[in-house]
Amino acid sequence: MIDELNRDDAFAERVAKPLRAPERADETFEARVLTAVQAAGRKGAHQPVAAGTWWLRPRTVRVTPLAALALAAALSAVVLGSASLVRRAAYRELLPTAQAASPDTVHVVRFVFVDSNARSVSIVGAFNGWEKNATMLYPTGKSGVWSVSIPLDAGRHEYAFIVSDAKGEHWIADPLGEPVHDEYGTESSAIFVGTQT
Repeated sequence: MIDELNRDDAFAERVAKPLRAPERADETFEARVLTAVQAAGRKGAHQPVAAGTWWLRPRTVRVTPLAALALAAALSAVVLGSASLVRRAAYRELLPTAQAASPDTVHVVRFVFVDSNARSVSIVGAFNGWEKNATMLYPTGKSGVWSVSIPLDAGRHEYAFIVSDAKGEHWIADPLGEPVHDEYGTESSAIFVGTQT
């Protein structure tokens, strides 16, 4: 077995010895390479660029770690800023609104309540006889946001929310509505629908 290994080593050495020998280029090698490089450069420099294809060419962009960090910070600021604007715009859409309408128009008012701890939310007012389960709000799909749309006559309407959570049931005035107090000191909210006279 040792003889076989020695023979393999000798064979490998015989094959490798000529591969290790330095290669000598002829005297014209350098001139031929330079001529080929110059010709390739002239050919590429005079080629017309087809319209609209310059941006398809691959490019190498080198960025320092500090510049990359600054770019990432600027990009995240833009993303977070736009997300904040989208959230504000979405919340404005959810706010209770009433718009002026002609006398023969149905006024549909959307009421929104936000509470991530709420298990159920209903709205009470003169429009439903102050019955706590007559008009339920439904989850909108956004965490803690409840909503319902109610057709109302033109005029002023008082209302409040009945919220059920882990601590029980609570009477809550709309934090975005006009606050009103009855003769017993109970706080509710008011909304005007249609034109105010």
